[in-house]
Amino acid sequence: MLDPKKHKQYRIRPVSCYRFASHLLSAPIGLNEVVPLSRTCVVAIVRNDLGKPHFHVIMGIEKGENLLLDANGQWRGGAHIPKFLQRYPFIPIEHPGDPEKFSVGVDSTCADFNTTEGQPLFQQYEEGPTQVVKDVIAQLQAFNAQTLAGARLCEELAELDLLEPQTASIQFDHVASERRLDGLMIVNEAKFCALPDETLAKWTRCGATAVILAHLQSLPNFSRFLTLRAS
Repeated sequence: MLDPKKHKQYRIRPVSCYRFASHLLSAPIGLNEVVPLSRTCVVAIVRNDLGKPHFHVIMGIEKGENLLLDANGQWRGGAHIPKFLQRYPFIPIEHPGDPEKFSVGVDSTCADFNTTEGQPLFQQYEEGPTQVVKDVIAQLQAFNAQTLAGARLCEELAELDLLEPQTASIQFDHVASERRLDGLMIVNEAKFCALPDETLAKWTRCGATAVILAHLQSLPNFSRFLTLRAS
């Protein structure tokens, strides 16, 4: 937890390398990230520890790999970087029973979080955070609001029985083996298209239809991952 007493002397440098995420297969995303991430990644729906469905970005084929990072820990080809990673090393810690409230956690093992280099996190001669921490809190609030918005849409999809379990089976052409990713859910396209006109019209006006279509259009990107793996 970020603590003004414990971390008063700490500073933060801009994160220039994403190697910390090299073994991260998936990450939670906000509603406003589904469309940009769908162009290069797979966007699926998974259930969290409480069984609630929410959007996740899938960045590889099997656990322990992130195919969107190159050997130098840089994001490939100008792809959208998930905000979950953009805000590192700061982490929102949800308050039990109230998902709209959170505390600011920090990964103290991050080298960019230190006492010698970067911008100070807290005022040195008076109480209170610096603008850096205020900006972090604002970013976390925005991210949290978007993840909750995505969760609400996923809940509505579940209530309308539009979600179906999906196991991704990826076949490798050069060897007789495959990889399987379990625990994913996708929107049933046929059921979605058969929704009443008023529901489709409502979702189109609020942008939900674009999100759902982006999710569906992202699924073939598993083939792109095979190309990235081969390179």
